Amino acid sequence: MEFPEKPPANCGKYCSKIPAGIITWATLGDYYGRHNFATLRGIITFTHSWALVASPAFIGWWFDNHYTYTFPVQLAILLLVISAVCFVLMRKP
Repeated sequence: MEFPEKPPANCGKYCSKIPAGIITWATLGDYYGRHNFATLRGIITFTHSWALVASPAFIGWWFDNHYTYTFPVQLAILLLVISAVCFVLMRKP
């Protein structure tokens, strides 16, 4: 997939996640070096994949039983804030 030089104004959530992913992997490589990068990326991707599979099932189950998306959205916001704080507080090992 090719990206335009300047992202369109209406690209939404997809464009906002591109820099964050790049920064995260670059930080991982910078902190732990080339020797450990592939192993750590594999572990992180494997564990992250389970969350990506389970989240839609959980949210669907929640909506079917409670008829609202409020709790799953609040939970997602809480987890994003916690991960952002952890990212900001990270120190080089």
